[in-house]
Amino acid sequence: MPNVPVDLVGQQEIRSWGRRVPEVVEFLVQTTHPGTIVLAGSGANAYAGSTTVGAGTLILAKPNGVAAVAGNLTVNSAAIVLWQSNEQLPDTANAEFLSRYRRAFGAFAPPVGSISEAVYEAVHLYATAARRAGEDEPRTVARELRRSRAEFPRGTVTVSGPETVTQQLYLAEATAGGFAVTPS
Repeated sequence: MPNVPVDLVGQQEIRSWGRRVPEVVEFLVQTTHPGTIVLAGSGANAYAGSTTVGAGTLILAKPNGVAAVAGNLTVNSAAIVLWQSNEQLPDTANAEFLSRYRRAFGAFAPPVGSISEAVYEAVHLYATAARRAGEDEPRTVARELRRSRAEFPRGTVTVSGPETVTQQLYLAEATAGGFAVTPS
């Protein structure tokens, strides 16, 4: 990753500099200063490159379901990302899941939360295990379930024993401006 030693303050400076060097801006957005950057507005962010928050705070202030960061987001331990609304980090699995959810339950269905996502994952893991078992006898399905692995909107879930499930989780702390999220 190249180091571009440029300090920009405010929306106008960032946009002006970005027009002069689009090949760098398309590659990376990185913040290492201790201040705050807010990604707001009603439209999705068109920048699809990587975003790294090395220090300071990045506030994702788009409406529910609008992409604040379209590419990969990396948050270092000295940094904070605050979500002010849900579903601002699209990926393929999440976008497909939300599309199916909205088709099935309508545009005004309740927002998807961690409980509904966990139920969705459990039902799909069980159904896949039952198909592999070729029957619905609970002990046979449980044996198949103990060696399950699947990709879901929240990431990969691996079941490797009777009480062992592995999944990347995130801890969210409620703050005055939204949520501070830290990977587990």
